[in-house]
Amino acid sequence: MRENGYESQYKQKTREPMGLEGKVDGCAFFYRASRFELKEKYVVEFNDAAVTASRTETQRIRTQSMQQSQRKHQQEELNRQLQRLMRDNVA
Repeated sequence: MRENGYESQYKQKTREPMGLEGKVDGCAFFYRASRFELKEKYVVEFNDAAVTASRTETQRIRTQSMQQSQRKHQQEELNRQLQRLMRDNVA
């Protein structure tokens, strides 16, 4: 791609290599260097973001005034949502 005037950025997923060849995918993007200049780069690891959001929400649930059964239900739903997000995705 560089020969065609493109630059790139890549972030590999955080999980361990899988499969016979031990490859791990990730997130990549390419841009034409003659038209764009990379000014800043932000890497997002969704596992970290999910855990941080979960901790914040858990604190909110604990401080709300509600019945114990309602609090337990909200915490269980939060745990289900966290499991869906924990996929080692990156951006």
